[in-house]
Amino acid sequence: MQQLLRKSVMVFMAMAMAFGVWGWLPVTRVAAATYPENFDTDLNWTCPSGCSTYTGTKTYTTAAYPNVSFAADNALRQTAATQDGFPATHGASTYAWRLNQNTTTTMWQAIVSSGGVGTFSVWVRRWDGTPTPDFTAEYSTDNGATWTTVQTINNTWLDGISDWKQLSGTINTSNGSNNPSDIIIIRIRGNSATSERIMIDDFVMTDYPMAVDLAGFSAVWQGDAVAVTWETAQELDNLGFNLYRGESEAGPWVKLNEALIPTQVPGAVSGAVYEWLDAGVTPGTAYFYRLEDVDIYGLSTFHGPVGTEPAGPSAVSVASFGAHGAAWGLPLMLAAFGLLGVAKRRE
Repeated sequence: MQQLLRKSVMVFMAMAMAFGVWGWLPVTRVAAATYPENFDTDLNWTCPSGCSTYTGTKTYTTAAYPNVSFAADNALRQTAATQDGFPATHGASTYAWRLNQNTTTTMWQAIVSSGGVGTFSVWVRRWDGTPTPDFTAEYSTDNGATWTTVQTINNTWLDGISDWKQLSGTINTSNGSNNPSDIIIIRIRGNSATSERIMIDDFVMTDYPMAVDLAGFSAVWQGDAVAVTWETAQELDNLGFNLYRGESEAGPWVKLNEALIPTQVPGAVSGAVYEWLDAGVTPGTAYFYRLEDVDIYGLSTFHGPVGTEPAGPSAVSVASFGAHGAAWGLPLMLAAFGLLGVAKRRE
């Protein structure tokens, strides 16, 4: 097990946090952007079998928010009308989604490929009261591998009427554009073969920016060791990193650092380059690495995995940890106090 000895940095960070002088770290998370969607732009709908039939998958995408898309099966595009005494679309909306009844194959999804999700909401109503609707609203932060239930949609939750009701949830998870395994999905699915139809309209979400904007991540053989390098473009709210090694892309994963690898540019809109020399490996074996950034709120985001690559002809063995880039804020203070030294990694 290798160690990253940055004692002076960690001591100063601990003192700064204890005495309230964490001068360059923001005290609140970066303001989130809001994405509202009312599904009213006709050209954004794709309906291969027609928008007014339940046949085929319907999708809705917009060039303004390419990282968010919507899709539904066993659903149609609902137009403005009055149904069971209430508007069939929410507010003054032109279109909504209508999910079919009496099937468990009915599903509506909002798919977020990057940018993360802080909070979300969507308006829901039933077609009428008989039979009772039976749907589940849930979300996944790992592209559908696991799901978290938000709400069961039935007559009880809808207060026994066919008016619109807002469903909301909190995810507070960031994701990147280079890892399909961390796609965020918000979905409403049918549970029963005897369920009533429902309508969905006016989706709103806030994004959840990553504490770290990763510009590069690689693992290259350097002699009998692997040099793992990552570069950040910015580290807003970042506290540090954990590095993991596995022998397959699916793990299992072993954490290499005993203590958190501290950020070199806390709260900065600039980044740094980090290097880790992994000597606990067997030459000729394929290895994979995952990087976890941890922010000042205790939330984390994973990057990778990346696999080992052969060393170039001019490669040399890297025996020290380093960070390069525009350094300001805390690093400048540390430099002024003579606390920034060359960090070494040892077994």
